[in-house]
Amino acid sequence: MRQVFVFLIVLALAGCAYDPPLLGDHQATKYRSDLAECRTSVDDKVDLQARATFPGFLISPLTSPPRKRSGIRACMTAKGYVLAGS
Repeated sequence: MRQVFVFLIVLALAGCAYDPPLLGDHQATKYRSDLAECRTSVDDKVDLQARATFPGFLISPLTSPPRKRSGIRACMTAKGYVLAGS
């Protein structure tokens, strides 16, 4: 049981540290502010959706990180950033 708890904590922290594979200067102030804005809006949206249903909040540690990553990518591309490899 302890391993599962540690795994979920690591998974949650990994989702917070996500930096999408976008072209551009990742150290630039504009990039960082856009990324922070996207993270905040996507995190709030995904968390609200997870809390809206009974099983949703129970499995959200497993389902939220992939949803957050794809939401952040979509938000950043909507701001004009280009995905790496595209």
